[in-house]
Amino acid sequence: MGALFGLVVTVVVLAILFFALTNYIKLRDKKKTVDDVLRYLEEHPDQVSLLIREDQVDIVNYQSNQVQPLTSVANIIIATEYAHQAGAGFVQPERMVPLAEIEKYYIPEIDKAHDDWLKKLEEEGRIHQQQVQLQDVARGMVTFSSYASTEYLIELLGLEQINQTLRSLGLKSHDELYYYTTSALLLPAFLRIKEKIEGRQLERRLRRMAYQEYKELAGQIHQMLKQGNASQIVDQLKPKKDFAFSLKILWAKRLPKASAQDYVDLLYRIHHEGYLQPNILMILQALLRADHPEYSMVGSKQAEDLSISNLAMYYQNHRGSLGEVCFFIHDPSCLSIEWLRKNKMEFLNKISNDESFRNRVIRQLHKQNPSETLF
Repeated sequence: MGALFGLVVTVVVLAILFFALTNYIKLRDKKKTVDDVLRYLEEHPDQVSLLIREDQVDIVNYQSNQVQPLTSVANIIIATEYAHQAGAGFVQPERMVPLAEIEKYYIPEIDKAHDDWLKKLEEEGRIHQQQVQLQDVARGMVTFSSYASTEYLIELLGLEQINQTLRSLGLKSHDELYYYTTSALLLPAFLRIKEKIEGRQLERRLRRMAYQEYKELAGQIHQMLKQGNASQIVDQLKPKKDFAFSLKILWAKRLPKASAQDYVDLLYRIHHEGYLQPNILMILQALLRADHPEYSMVGSKQAEDLSISNLAMYYQNHRGSLGEVCFFIHDPSCLSIEWLRKNKMEFLNKISNDESFRNRVIRQLHKQNPSETLF
């Protein structure tokens, strides 16, 4: 009885400490400002990649060649291939796609974005007899970051063709793409069932796995989903185990990587005429178009996950200047990512609109990394 009482007391104390720590972190995060974002950049240069270019001049260039995990920012590459194939007539944006084809790749526990996309389509009356237009699937991938839409489009357009287009873009440090969404996230469950391992043994297996094997296994799972042969995995999912925090962190580290420099160069081509054919440009710009009160025109892709907060954006501001911004953050500890994502946009806006703050950012980051050109 005494041992049981001691155990209960220990559990209660740990619960109280957990909630106290959670509340402390929330209160701490509320007090964070753009100055804290600047301080984070100074203290964690290996976790960021930032490039702000305006009217073809690099305003802030900090760790811009440092690669970071992209998560759904990589969907811009898939969108570029979609625009190429749609512009050439290989795929038809108005073609109707059965939702059942897309939902072969849908796992409810990890794809809330897919639910949000479907809800929006229902509100707009764009679902007809359980079918949607292909251009809406592309929108689901770009605007909503639906994993199921992403996997479907990779299959439709062809992974090799997507990577061929990626190579043709000349992005110097960009990893090739693979099935990095649903299929990669199912890898722990696949290994747990196939190799009968879990917990720390499973984590160790994933951590030590060669990148090539990781990509190949993700491709194998994709084929199982496509052919309807993945029921053994899907029916035996244990979400708390298979999508555990530690496994999601490992997934993030294995995502395709690229630098802010890569994506500013790509966005510049999307933003300006003369680099892509006009019909391709029109399709791509329509997919990326967004609204923001600070700018008269914006095209962007945001990507948020447990340990990642990324933004790739081109814009025209109210002064008529044209710019491109890429700000990639990867915080494997996840201790700072929430307040960083809440303050990131204000930080960028202040650089754009407050000359004194912009000069301070340039000065402090240049002191941190004097080898880089910051202005």
